[in-house]
Amino acid sequence: MLLVVTMTIPAVGQERLHCSQDRHPKHVTMRSSRASEHTMSRRMEYLGEKHQLLFLVDFSDLYFQDADPAALWKKVFNQKNFQEPPFHGSVHDYFYEQSFEQFDLVFDVYYVHMDKNHAEYRSGDIDFYDDTRSGLLLTEILDIKKEEIPDWSIYDWDDDGYINQIVILFAGKGQNDGGDETTIWSHQWWLSVQSEAPYYREWGHPYPVSSGGKEFKVDSYGIFPELTREGTYGTFGSFCHEYSHCLGLPDFYYGTNIDIVGRWDIMDLGNYNEGGFCPPCYSAHERMHLGWLDPIELTETTTITDMESISHGKKEAYLIRNDGYSNEYYIVENRQQTGWDSSLPGSGIVIFHIDYDEDIWKYGSPNTKDRTMYSIIPANTQTSVSYASGWAYPYQNNNMLTNESTPAATLFHENTDGTLFMNKSLTDMTVTNGLASFQFKNNVTGIWEQKVLSQPKILYDYGPIYIIRNAQGEIKKVMKH
Repeated sequence: MLLVVTMTIPAVGQERLHCSQDRHPKHVTMRSSRASEHTMSRRMEYLGEKHQLLFLVDFSDLYFQDADPAALWKKVFNQKNFQEPPFHGSVHDYFYEQSFEQFDLVFDVYYVHMDKNHAEYRSGDIDFYDDTRSGLLLTEILDIKKEEIPDWSIYDWDDDGYINQIVILFAGKGQNDGGDETTIWSHQWWLSVQSEAPYYREWGHPYPVSSGGKEFKVDSYGIFPELTREGTYGTFGSFCHEYSHCLGLPDFYYGTNIDIVGRWDIMDLGNYNEGGFCPPCYSAHERMHLGWLDPIELTETTTITDMESISHGKKEAYLIRNDGYSNEYYIVENRQQTGWDSSLPGSGIVIFHIDYDEDIWKYGSPNTKDRTMYSIIPANTQTSVSYASGWAYPYQNNNMLTNESTPAATLFHENTDGTLFMNKSLTDMTVTNGLASFQFKNNVTGIWEQKVLSQPKILYDYGPIYIIRNAQGEIKKVMKH
């Protein structure tokens, strides 16, 4: 769920350390985003005004850079239409826009000074993966502050007795972004998991709090630093990434430096955009996952014209499904370099290929070295993020995605005809004045019925390419994506 990353792009040859969920053991019995259990509960939980508890924490030997941290961070988190350079908006603004003005976050900010030095709460105490001392920090914060919170019930969004999450912003840098071994590695975790080997701690259990005669438990928390390695407040993008984990979104990179969708997505490299101050818009699938958007499923041959960009607040995206496996689909959206998308690597019609599995989205990593379940079909055929500027359609003379185009409309799961092709085509893709248009053809219906009799046949599978025989009997090489 939540974890914070470095906010600057490293120099060539410098290892970039993502803060990944994968750096911790997985427990399928854990409480992931409690809202991710059912789509309907997500829709209810992430609509309307929601209060989020945020603690600003400094230490006996390490203070915040700003003389009045509460005043500064209240603006960064809460001020509507916040435009003080280099910020492009507040955290409230970001999530309000991603939800199409449906999710209205209010951060209740409390300052806490700890009498201990910052190294008491460092990551890596037992081994590299150990963040349990942050759990100690949380329990000590709650010891100090729990009686000051007038109403704990407003932080239990789904009335299950658990506070949805606590957020901690600590003074200084994070171990994952320029901090030394005495600092905290930004992450999201659960107190209850710290009751399990090999990271057992005596504080490893949900923390009880109460108000109005009702008891609640604090379990989930997220923690991230005040500063990037350069000493800027570019941790803004990190927070938006990490908080997205709290809402139930997974990372789409894997390991420490393997990027799949790069700067096109906040859950990969996008939180670095513009030094961390301008993370990109959520993709249509991310908004769909959180209950804020219902893409239109295309099943009949049609023409789409004047499709607005997703950064303009228009609820417009299109879904093309594998008829042989309903959880595999393409999502078509228009992305332009405006608003939160102003620092994207490119612009145009972006086609995401999703192989959705609810359990993997909740508890695992959709993209690994063995599988790719969330990716962008690259119009320029280059899957490396180094070439991400050419992923959107149209690219040069390439304005189509079909069974026979390069790249081709391929699948991971067999379609109804036994092939690994979508059998649905996008052609005549254009973007004019920021508005996108394309032709959709269902090759299995209507006047394309004849093609069912002679679908392209895969003769050989050579890693990134197929050798096929097409409907005209020609043998061709087709790039996978």
